[in-house]
Amino acid sequence: MKRPSLFLGIAVAFSVALASCQSDRFALYEGSVGEQIKQARKDKGWSKSKLAQTVGLTAENISTIEAGKAVPTRDIISEIENELMVEIILDNY
Repeated sequence: MKRPSLFLGIAVAFSVALASCQSDRFALYEGSVGEQIKQARKDKGWSKSKLAQTVGLTAENISTIEAGKAVPTRDIISEIENELMVEIILDNY
């Protein structure tokens, strides 16, 4: 009987690890872009200042976005998604 290759074992372990990381990455929220960002930020336990610092904005910018008074660019949304490890739903964007 042929034994499974080491490569197959590594590939399976990598797939399992990747799947567990991705499940954490793609938390989904409802509401406007700002509401989603706010909920994701709060769920992660981050202040507006911490999020702002990681994406190169000010806490005031984050407040304005979360309140729906400003719409962030797709690049900023992408940075926020990466930092908070979420996917923001962009309906009608």
